[in-house]
Amino acid sequence: MTLFAVAGVLTACASPAPSKSPTIERVPGQPGMVRLLVDREDAFRLSRAGIMDPSSPSGLTDRFRYAAALEDYTAAALKRNGLCPEGYGNLVVAGASPPHELSITVTCLGSPP
Repeated sequence: MTLFAVAGVLTACASPAPSKSPTIERVPGQPGMVRLLVDREDAFRLSRAGIMDPSSPSGLTDRFRYAAALEDYTAAALKRNGLCPEGYGNLVVAGASPPHELSITVTCLGSPP
């Protein structure tokens, strides 16, 4: 019985907790604009430090992979929450106030979010 309890605890510790990021809000006064507020952990994964160019001997970051990671993350978060079904444009990345680390603002194409 205790063996199963230990195995359960080890399994729970081994699997990462699901991210609560991003927090989604509509931009006040701007119809069709949505802001994703990203927590510190996801922001690091998306940061240039989190996306290193494996082919670079100096460990420089790949700005194209960084841009692609931001776009993929944004598209997945919007789709998961049923926002911007016709796509989005004008992706703007900025810092955010705590407890968030990063702010990603987009304009929904077609109909409002």
